[in-house]
Amino acid sequence: MPKGTLVAAATSLVLFWLTRDSELFHLLTLDQQHLAEPWRVVTAHWIHIDSRHLLWNLLALLALGSLIELQTDFSLLAAFGVGSIAVSLWFFVFSQPLWYAGLSGVLNTLFVLVLYTFWQQRSIFEASSRLSFILLALVSVGYLLKLAVELAVQTSIFGTAGDSGQGQWASAPGAHLAGALAGAVLCLVKSLKRR
Repeated sequence: MPKGTLVAAATSLVLFWLTRDSELFHLLTLDQQHLAEPWRVVTAHWIHIDSRHLLWNLLALLALGSLIELQTDFSLLAAFGVGSIAVSLWFFVFSQPLWYAGLSGVLNTLFVLVLYTFWQQRSIFEASSRLSFILLALVSVGYLLKLAVELAVQTSIFGTAGDSGQGQWASAPGAHLAGALAGAVLCLVKSLKRR
């Protein structure tokens, strides 16, 4: 049972319920106008703009978090921590949106960790590792193409910008790249430790 993933999903659900159509939402987001409020580096990733945003993030969290806990030797807490810091740094240094909320950047950290682990373990998937190699190669290339397209068109493929009870919000594909890079750094550290 992936307990950490279930706790993370429950945290997102509770915070969504507490912040929905509430001023509390704006006290927890990453916000360019409130850079001196450090709690936002943690809280922004656990709140969501609307129910569609929450649903996409929860589906990915349940899948990726479960895989991390059940199939890898990465720490889910460390992945959340490093991903949150990377996305927050991206936001403060490179971001165009005035504010940011959601798990999508951190979920890209988790996705990279899962891909790395499957690349390391591909021989256990099939008697024929050629098929697992082809599948992993297709998923990896598809993921890189997704990131490239999102950055080129400045919108997320799986969720779009729009208007919610929290006001206008914009997709943040740079957060996805920051999360992916955080995952790559964790993989590099793991690889270097094995030597």
